[in-house]
Amino acid sequence: MMKLDPVALRWALGTGLATVPLTVCAVITPGTAIGILAALGYLCTFALRARAFVSVQFAMAAGALMAVPVLRLTAESNSLKLAVPAVVLITAAAVVIRVRPRMPVGLVSLLVVFLALDAWATARVPDPNEWSFWLLSVAVTFAGLVFASAAARLDAWSALAAVLILLTSAEAVLAMFEVRFLHEPIWRGGRILSDGSSAWIRNELVASIPRAQGTFGHPLPLAFCLILGAIVLVRLRAWNSVLRFLLLLVLAGGVFVSGSRNAIILFLGLSLLAFILPSFLARMNVVGPLVTVGVILAFPFLLDKFDELAGSGSVDHRLGALSAVPNLMSESRSFTSVLIGDGSAASPRLYSQGLLQTDGFAAVDNQYVLTLAQNGFIGLLILIIVLMVAFLRGSATVRLLLIAVAASGMIFDIFAWPAAGFLVWFVVAAAWARVPDHAPASKKQAAALTESSRDQRRVLAQPVR
Repeated sequence: MMKLDPVALRWALGTGLATVPLTVCAVITPGTAIGILAALGYLCTFALRARAFVSVQFAMAAGALMAVPVLRLTAESNSLKLAVPAVVLITAAAVVIRVRPRMPVGLVSLLVVFLALDAWATARVPDPNEWSFWLLSVAVTFAGLVFASAAARLDAWSALAAVLILLTSAEAVLAMFEVRFLHEPIWRGGRILSDGSSAWIRNELVASIPRAQGTFGHPLPLAFCLILGAIVLVRLRAWNSVLRFLLLLVLAGGVFVSGSRNAIILFLGLSLLAFILPSFLARMNVVGPLVTVGVILAFPFLLDKFDELAGSGSVDHRLGALSAVPNLMSESRSFTSVLIGDGSAASPRLYSQGLLQTDGFAAVDNQYVLTLAQNGFIGLLILIIVLMVAFLRGSATVRLLLIAVAASGMIFDIFAWPAAGFLVWFVVAAAWARVPDHAPASKKQAAALTESSRDQRRVLAQPVR
């Protein structure tokens, strides 16, 4: 009997399988064909090893959120409003099924209370698009917790950090290309005109170019994500020094063309901290949160002095958000609203009631004030507790990222942008799950860390007497 050649058999099977997608593309519509091929490609990711699998799922979730500003889409792009959350939930669910990460019980408990109170407040008063916003918030929160917990379980922090660096570097390149060669924003511009059309935001740093927004729909979430990518890049020492330096220049260029003075200050300050003070940050256990809170509270007033020199009125708007706090805590609101807020997507109504700034801007540009408005005093308290505990539990790198999160909360409404919210909850959950730093400065230090971990395992393996 003639024996089958294994190599020939594999080639025959491969050729036969390759004709399937070609036939599909020839018979059905291109959109459906692309969807089928994408689904087949996604199923192939389950053949990867656990770390690579989680990295691919993280890249898909973060990439989808960064590429499409879901909450700023027009009616013509309604299909994407469902597609992006679907990608986020499918990838997170796949990681749960494959890896079974152990999410921090304390953090999960606090966030369940936070989201449940948000749902109660949302149900009390009807607002446009409120439940779609709430469900999207739940999706990005869940996904952030899942990926951070999986990174802790598989020791895959370095892999996910590399994905974050590559995604943010790509956004930085796109931002610089955008302001030089494009004639209109990729999605809706950061400034909406009276006729409903959108336009670039004027760049007050370089008058010849607009403010870049990448695929985020606004310059501030773009700059925020690039700052996180820069911090991780500086602290992740696994790559070639020249490559890391070039990528840092690219990220710096992206932050600069975003045109945000606040973001430029944060980028320079936190990048410098990442270089020179990681060991100090690792020791900031008790005093650290207090110092961080002090810096956050003083941040707008420090920017005010810089603003006087730079000639911009953006800080006045952000300080105006703080002046809205007495309104949100006054007797003009019901006791229930003061405690649990007015729910998701309530800020337009609160503007019309005169409870927020009245300077003509449609954004609070202060996440803490917005949380007080939409989630009430209890929601703001939960958010502060979550951030402070995360700072206490986090490694030096994660603490730097949390400082960026906390300071950025004084600059713009972080959770109003799903991509930024996803990264915030990923960083917070990484701290609660105690994801290690994994940033040894040399091979000698790496060997010492490995030997230390072996010693710890030997001690733990010994019977208790």
